[in-house]
Amino acid sequence: MDFNALAKEALQSVPLILAWLTLFFAAWQVRLLSRQINEDYRWRRREKSVAFMRTNLPDLVEAQRVILKAFPDYESRKNILTAAEVEAIVKDHDTQVAVDAYLNYLEDTGQAVRHDVADFRIVYDLMGSVLIRNFSLFSPYVYRTRNVQPRVWEAAQELAEKCKERAIKKGDNFEELLPGDVTPV
Repeated sequence: MDFNALAKEALQSVPLILAWLTLFFAAWQVRLLSRQINEDYRWRRREKSVAFMRTNLPDLVEAQRVILKAFPDYESRKNILTAAEVEAIVKDHDTQVAVDAYLNYLEDTGQAVRHDVADFRIVYDLMGSVLIRNFSLFSPYVYRTRNVQPRVWEAAQELAEKCKERAIKKGDNFEELLPGDVTPV
């Protein structure tokens, strides 16, 4: 073969090589764009998680004020509610509304995590220990309410259990925050 034939053949393959390089470059750009879009989506979910955690804040502050009034040892408490305390909640309308509001907030948060509206890791970091502790604390009231409404606060319980699993997996120690054994009243 002479040089002219080789040059002609090489020139004919240049467009093919350029097409392959263009295709490779386009695929690489699509992959980078896909990563960016996914990261943007995850970032927006995290932002929504933080925003969601604060939407009910004024109502929660009021609910917590009422709960603290009913249970002055609420924040340092080491045991779950007793049967007498559960009955006291049921008899006092304001306390029942406050406890229900707080548990409804936990339920809403659990539903948001369950349906991928809120990011579990953000929820766990912001309120994992509080969620575990307070759902455990009010669990006798939850079980009593489930005698009438069997599925009430299921997402809150699911989220509390998921937070406990995460705490164990990460080696976080929430044991000192947890009330005693949780048994139905």
